[in-house]
Amino acid sequence: MVVGSGDAGSETRSVAAFTEVSAGAGIQVRLATGPREVVVTAQPNIRAITRTEVSASRLTVDTTSGYVSTQGLVVAVTVPALTSVELSGGASASGRVGTPEALTVHLTGGARATLSGTTDTLTLAASGGSLPDLGDLHATNAAVDLSGGVVGSLTVSGTLTGTASGGVVLTLTRRPTNTRVETSGGAVLRQP
Repeated sequence: MVVGSGDAGSETRSVAAFTEVSAGAGIQVRLATGPREVVVTAQPNIRAITRTEVSASRLTVDTTSGYVSTQGLVVAVTVPALTSVELSGGASASGRVGTPEALTVHLTGGARATLSGTTDTLTLAASGGSLPDLGDLHATNAAVDLSGGVVGSLTVSGTLTGTASGGVVLTLTRRPTNTRVETSGGAVLRQP
């Protein structure tokens, strides 16, 4: 376990091209659209254990060991467009994903995503108390697989399909043209 010490500072990382982002370990990811850039902001010894590696077009952001820091760990990710955001272990992501034709969002373990942008097809899988706040992400069509106390919001104009179970609360900011979501175990789908 690494205990953060010193004042937080920023470090720009050199990475290969990517269209997907994966993060865990309580890391805060801040997304923006533009030329590719990855900047890590944290205390010096926390930056030293922070990995930002690209493999098969996926940027993985994690740490080599557990850590405690009163100043947090923030990774600013700028990329023209994203096709996938995967978060686990209390990680969070906020910001713009651009205008991908298709976007996949996968959240587990209390992760939180607050995303904006537009996409033709959204695939959302969330479980374990995750918080997908996607009301500002405008999707034409979406497929969802939600379970385990997930609380979230969506904006879908066309067709919404999928399943919601186990205390899920999903709020739609508008009424889709077609909605085919199977609910069970106390799940609630709220439409305007």
